[in-house]
Amino acid sequence: MIGRLQVMCILQYLRFKRLCLEDEQAKSLALCRVIFYARAKYGFFLKAKTKTEFFKVTKEKWRKLKRKYGIHPENIDIKIIGGDRAYSVILPNGKELFFIGEEIQDNEKWYKSVVRRFGEEIYKEVLKEAEEYIDGFDVSVLMNGQYFFNKVYKPVRDEFKDRWNKKIEKKLFVENKNVV
Repeated sequence: MIGRLQVMCILQYLRFKRLCLEDEQAKSLALCRVIFYARAKYGFFLKAKTKTEFFKVTKEKWRKLKRKYGIHPENIDIKIIGGDRAYSVILPNGKELFFIGEEIQDNEKWYKSVVRRFGEEIYKEVLKEAEEYIDGFDVSVLMNGQYFFNKVYKPVRDEFKDRWNKKIEKKLFVENKNVV
């Protein structure tokens, strides 16, 4: 089953693709934004006294990224895309992705967090449905994080979640029926 997190991931992903990011970059940034919103909602930022302090990359964070991924500080940048601020990193293979905390968000994390929850077949269906929905908005709405949240995501988050969960339930019912 899926929740609002997966709905937000898909809509953010399509938003960032429309704003000219490559496929994996759009997935990466979408995951970062969703993680950011979830942490903000549940108070994970209480240690940081200000937004600036939250976005500050500490020496310890640099060390962890270097140890885990072989990344040097000069390969890290802060990007602002569609009014949203996120850390980007150029990996040793030359690919640019985004990270939050000490975790780079990549296709593997996208698969675990989103695709696997739907199943490949239903994921393709909901992606097409969401893409048609996102295409109905002017780029100016997608360029502003608050507009995106209030005009694009919020009005359909529960409708999409419920509709997409029904597709998953139906598929599971048919699969279980065929097993018996």
